[in-house]
Amino acid sequence: MPTDYRHKMDVAYQSAIRFGESFGAAHYNLGYAADANGDLRSCQEQLVERLIAATSIGPRAIVVDVGCGSGGAAIHIARTRHPMLTIGVDLCASNVVYARHQLEQSGVASAVRFVEGDAQALPLRSGSADVLFNLESAFHYPDKERFVSECGRVVRPGGTVLIGDLVCTGRFPQVLRAPGTYFWTERQYRESLQRAGLEIASLDDVSRAVHRSVIAAMRSVRREGIRRWWPCRRALAGVAVARFLLRCKLLRYVLIRAIARS
Repeated sequence: MPTDYRHKMDVAYQSAIRFGESFGAAHYNLGYAADANGDLRSCQEQLVERLIAATSIGPRAIVVDVGCGSGGAAIHIARTRHPMLTIGVDLCASNVVYARHQLEQSGVASAVRFVEGDAQALPLRSGSADVLFNLESAFHYPDKERFVSECGRVVRPGGTVLIGDLVCTGRFPQVLRAPGTYFWTERQYRESLQRAGLEIASLDDVSRAVHRSVIAAMRSVRREGIRRWWPCRRALAGVAVARFLLRCKLLRYVLIRAIARS
C-alpha cells in the first residue's frame, strides 16, 4: 500500500480513536440496533455478534480479524468464543499500538495477537485461518478484488469468510464518494467471491438496524455537547454521511458468510 494512503488512513483513524475514548465505543463500526433503545457500545457488539452468529468457532480455531481497527472485535471474539488464537491485522500502526494497549487490560492477552499488515497482501500463510473476519473495513480498500483473493488464500478449505460491508446500489452517485472509500455492488461481491473459491452461504441486508444504531449514536453525541465531540469531528462527519446514504438507500449494509471450497 502506498505510504501516502497509509498516512491518510492513520490520520482518519486517530479521529476514530478519539471518538471511542469520548463516547465509550469499543469498536470501529456503526452498530446494530434491534430497536431504538440501545447504547452505542452494545449496538457495536451486537453487529459483531450478528456477523459471527452462524459460524462455529471451536477451541482449536485460528481466527483472523482483517482491518481490526482498535481491536474491539478481536478481543470480543476471544472472550466469547474462546478460539485457540485470534490475530488482528491492520494497516495503520496507530491502530495496532492502540489495540495492543486495549489487549493488556482485556484478560485474553495470551490468546490474541495484533500485527501491522495490508489486507490486500496479508502477512499470513495460505490455509492458516479457520475463520477470516472483516467488519466495516473493506470499503477502504482500493483493490478489493485482491483483498477477496487474499481471503480465499488465507482461509483453509472448508473455512469461513465473514464480511460486513457497505455496498452501493446501482444509482449511487460517484460525486458522493468520499476520498478513501471504494464501494462495490452486491453483484461485484458475489462474482469476486466465486472467483476466489468462496461459496456464499448467506448474505443478509441489515441496513435498517444499522441505520437505527447510527441515529442513536448521533442522538447521544448531541447530548454531550461540542466539547466532547469537536476533537473527533472527522469521525462524526463520516457517521453523519453514512446515516444520510443509508436513509436515502444509496448504500446498503450487508453481512456475508462464505465458505471456502474444499
